[in-house]
Amino acid sequence: MTNGALPPLAAAVAYFPVITSLPETAVCLRCGYLLRGLPRNVCPECGKPFDPQDALTWANPPVGWTAKRVARVLKVRERAQAPGRKERVLTILATVAVLVKIAVSPFGFPSTIIVGLFAISVFVACGLDYAACLMAIGGLKKRRIDRLPGARRRGWRTLPVCAALVGAALVYPWPLAVRFAVSYPALSRAASQARAGTLPRNIG
Repeated sequence: MTNGALPPLAAAVAYFPVITSLPETAVCLRCGYLLRGLPRNVCPECGKPFDPQDALTWANPPVGWTAKRVARVLKVRERAQAPGRKERVLTILATVAVLVKIAVSPFGFPSTIIVGLFAISVFVACGLDYAACLMAIGGLKKRRIDRLPGARRRGWRTLPVCAALVGAALVYPWPLAVRFAVSYPALSRAASQARAGTLPRNIG
């Protein structure tokens, strides 16, 4: 070794550090190739990348499982992810539409039907997806596969929170009460102007 340079093998190891945080039985999600001890975070069999710190990018089946059983469980694991961004955005939009409708004009017939059908379809579709994810997670627990990391569970909160807001608004029209509370100062000023004989401006 001259001029402080590393030997070729040592230089290769330094450039491609060996992964040590994966379990011994970790396999590729796509092809089931063993990933332990690889020099790069890429499966050499199929080229699928993975992150040793993200348990959703690889699988950890028990020792002795057949390739067919691993593939079947990998499909369940993929299904067990939290609801995606599209489902969360649709749920939030449906919730906002319902709350705004209740706050502005809760008894307008055509718009109520449209908003109601949109909200029902979104909540039913997202609810079924939510239930499918929970069933898949139950399948993972039954097979003793690693659970989802906590950072990936944030998507679970959207549907219950939105459903609680809409349900509470249907039981008691709190968005209308909030709107009235916010508008009360303007209504009071308008009433004072009316008593003084001054025509109030539009406060709607």
